[in-house]
Amino acid sequence: MNTTTPEQLHEQWVAALAARDLGRLVALCEPDALVAAVPGAPPVCGASAVTRSVAWLLALDGTLRAEPWVGVEHGDLAGGGARFTICDGHDPFEGVPVTVQGSSLEVMRREHGRWRYAINVALHPAAHPRPLLLRLRRALR
Repeated sequence: MNTTTPEQLHEQWVAALAARDLGRLVALCEPDALVAAVPGAPPVCGASAVTRSVAWLLALDGTLRAEPWVGVEHGDLAGGGARFTICDGHDPFEGVPVTVQGSSLEVMRREHGRWRYAINVALHPAAHPRPLLLRLRRALR
């Protein structure tokens, strides 16, 4: 898994979701990462809880469309997110069609040349964090 840039981390996440590769998705997160895989879900921390959260996302069995962006990069930290839609999914409990829209707030950390998620939290569409991160980027200049 080549994640030498934050952008590659986004690409790997989207590819692993499309491949329904739970192990790869979890490996893209730090062992104590904070993750909320679906908008409105409570954030969880730790590999086993992240595995359960991401497994539920995969159970939707939908098609992901994402527009990722990196808003801030400083040394071994980066902040960004994505606007996303999961369409043609199905509720794993009731089998009814489901579409999930939202955005994510992501904090990525580089360790030994490899980027991984420290935080990857899905938010409701109205809570897009990009304006906040763009203000932060301007403040850091």
